[in-house]
Amino acid sequence: MKRWLVVILAVAAWNLVSNTYQSVGAAAQANHPGDVADGSSTCRDAVVGEPTSGAQAENAANCPSGSQLAFQDGSVSPDRSARLLYSDLVRGPADAWLTVWGENIPANARFTCGDERCEPLSFELDPHHPGTDGFAPRQKLVFRTSGHVGLVGANSLPYEVVRGRIIEAKPPAIPRASNGDVIYLREGRYARTVNCGGRRTVWCGDGQSGVSILGYPGEQVVIDCSVGQIDLGTRNVKNITIANLEMDCGDRGPGFSASRVGSRENLRIVGVYLYDARAPHTGGFGAFSATVGLYILGNHTVRTGVPGSNQAHSIYHGGRGLNRDVEIAYNHIENHEGGRAIQIYGHQAGESMTGLTIHHNYVHEFSGNAGILVSHTDGQSGPPNTRCWISDAVVSDNLIIDYAGGSGIHIRGCDANGGGGFEVLRNVVVGRAIRVDFSDDSVILEENCLDRRPEGRYSGDVGRTDYPDCLED
Repeated sequence: MKRWLVVILAVAAWNLVSNTYQSVGAAAQANHPGDVADGSSTCRDAVVGEPTSGAQAENAANCPSGSQLAFQDGSVSPDRSARLLYSDLVRGPADAWLTVWGENIPANARFTCGDERCEPLSFELDPHHPGTDGFAPRQKLVFRTSGHVGLVGANSLPYEVVRGRIIEAKPPAIPRASNGDVIYLREGRYARTVNCGGRRTVWCGDGQSGVSILGYPGEQVVIDCSVGQIDLGTRNVKNITIANLEMDCGDRGPGFSASRVGSRENLRIVGVYLYDARAPHTGGFGAFSATVGLYILGNHTVRTGVPGSNQAHSIYHGGRGLNRDVEIAYNHIENHEGGRAIQIYGHQAGESMTGLTIHHNYVHEFSGNAGILVSHTDGQSGPPNTRCWISDAVVSDNLIIDYAGGSGIHIRGCDANGGGGFEVLRNVVVGRAIRVDFSDDSVILEENCLDRRPEGRYSGDVGRTDYPDCLED
């Protein structure tokens, strides 16, 4: 009875503050974590900064979290299952802070860190992913771990321990780093370029082990991309993670660049909030190229692109070289103008891409040529259906609504003889729906929820075209 009373009181307390959104992690200090922002003694020590003891874990369980957060607006994921979705780090030193995102995780969930039971040091809603039709509100958890983090009864996310340092930095400096290091930027504004060529501010390892640059959990860390960007395109780099940052591009930008020079392996950009990136010919994120293992996960972009321009995109991959295992997922893209919200478009003879997946992205309130474009290359001559560079692609489970102009999803430029398997599955698209420009019907469309029939040649049952009724089944 007492336990249920505690849960009821916790839910009531959360309802009182749900409109003001306060982060448990925001109360953390470098070596002396204190109370959470609302001063509640029941939430003491449930913050980032030190391991959670059994008594602290019991206190943390009384903090508003879990399903109490996830179900405030009644939204749940389509299959209503609790799961971990992705994390910022997949490798780093022992006892690094690992931020994990999930959905539908109940307040009494049990977790493992490596082979041991553990408790999250903070557990909150991510305001950049509040949930909408078909998408549950995103939950954000922080652990201090030396191994994988698992949700008992569901799934786990990997974490490989490597030799390296945990470094904390304060504005304006971003220190040099060696192989395996994790740099946590503390709260404040950083107005300089992060360049992996070693000429300016940070050396990204030796090209073999790499480094990670993260915002300190619970703190507002701003990169001023109106005067500098994160440049990952000046040499060969491997195992680089950029995560948990706010990027203010001041109507300039872009925020990231990783194109034309060098090659990359295992590049992760996770949980970044980027806004006002108006750079022409590139994008807010991009243009990326020549990458084996590119993961753009759980980011939020607002006010990107250039009105009237066909060459400014929010997330942009431009081919060039060998590309494999490219995943663009769980991103929230809003208020994009010109070009495409997500563009995959080749530009060089001899380039190739395999293992492209674009899934669970929420794109809305944009105007341009397409929400998602997967296209041929202009790096060689001939008809579009002979200019294939992507051998397989899956575009699935995306929500694309509230836009003007263009197609929601546009697949073009290859056929069964020149390309490979292209599948468009379980997307919700409202507006111009789906367009396929192939010379045959090898693109498969199935289980989509649309407000009109797709355009072009394709195969499969398409799904349904009676939006919004198809959302209810």
